[in-house]
Amino acid sequence: MLRGEELIDLSVPRLVETETAVTLGTTVETTVLTAIGHASACDVWFKLPTAWETVVTLRLYARVADARVLLKTVRIDESHRSTAGGFVSGTAISVRGRPVTSFELTAQSSTANVTNGQFMMNLWHSSEPPLVVGGITSAASQAAEERTVAHLAVRNGTTPVLAAGDASGRSLIAGPGVGGTPSGGVLTVQGHGAGGAITAIQGTAGAAAARWPVYLSDGTNPQGTTTNPLNSKAVRGGGAMYGLVSPAVVKVSLAAVGTAWLMTVRSVSPKRIEAQRIIVTYHGVAAGANADGRIIICRATADGSGPPPSPTKIVKFDSGDAASLATARLFSAATPLTLAAPLDLISLAVRGDMKDTFTFDADAWGKPIVLPAAGETLGIRFVVDTVVTAQFFWVSACVHWIEI
Repeated sequence: MLRGEELIDLSVPRLVETETAVTLGTTVETTVLTAIGHASACDVWFKLPTAWETVVTLRLYARVADARVLLKTVRIDESHRSTAGGFVSGTAISVRGRPVTSFELTAQSSTANVTNGQFMMNLWHSSEPPLVVGGITSAASQAAEERTVAHLAVRNGTTPVLAAGDASGRSLIAGPGVGGTPSGGVLTVQGHGAGGAITAIQGTAGAAAARWPVYLSDGTNPQGTTTNPLNSKAVRGGGAMYGLVSPAVVKVSLAAVGTAWLMTVRSVSPKRIEAQRIIVTYHGVAAGANADGRIIICRATADGSGPPPSPTKIVKFDSGDAASLATARLFSAATPLTLAAPLDLISLAVRGDMKDTFTFDADAWGKPIVLPAAGETLGIRFVVDTVVTAQFFWVSACVHWIEI
């Protein structure tokens, strides 16, 4: 069976825009717009008060899996734009031929707070050659972004391999220093044993607390339990993802009009939930053919079921990730779930004898289902509209999400 989302023409531009007016604090780079979903072309548009024009810088990042790369930096006053009615509008950045899994736009004010901004992004698939265009970054901004450097020295015993002012012009360390106590106020990468394996980045203090251990790709630390102020850990592919799965198939009676809730997931501060995938499997029997119902995916600004339980039912895809901050409820005949004034997002009409699986996929649909504020809740329910006596309908569901 061909799912509805597979019929989407991803070559047609789809629009993602800020849901509320954007406010920027002084000198803080703020993510203002995220477009999740496979695309290779993107146009960034803006409509801003004229006060933004000379003080705000935009940066467009691209993500592929867990890699995040800066594609372009553009100041508003270096963009193609026009002014009318106290607002400046224009296009800041255009990207072609860069297949990614998401685009992320940030904004940063250099002086005072600015308010009431709006950003929009068109994204689609195209077969054009790679190209990133936009305003030309000012010399001061470019210097600030590209010339942040750290001086490192490699030690061979107690003598730095490169001394200050060597023939190649590299000034990495002043004086020979001794093992564990580099001079010149720099960081040094120190080898270990005959093989020269890197075991630590050594601070100038030389004390144990200043030794920042290196964690290898298998998660081991050759230095043992040395203090790690950088919170290093083994690198895994992809970000943290969580899941909530029906512990059993919910057997819904078709003998009366009503609603059976399958599950709810509640967002908890300080992170928001982005639902990446929802899978609902359902099946009936021939005797239930005359019954009609709907499987509904919805959200609400508040969960009507009272205080949330501890999130023990939520599982991590990777046991090494931090626990989810969200809370969840699953179907219980003894304690029915409710959702206060739910907003229906997806409604799938079914008949009492149907058997199939419905899948919501953020990549295919072009946008995840987002719960941006604490207390906002995602719900899945089955509604019986037309009854058949003494028949049942079986439903099972699961939700996969990330927390941003």
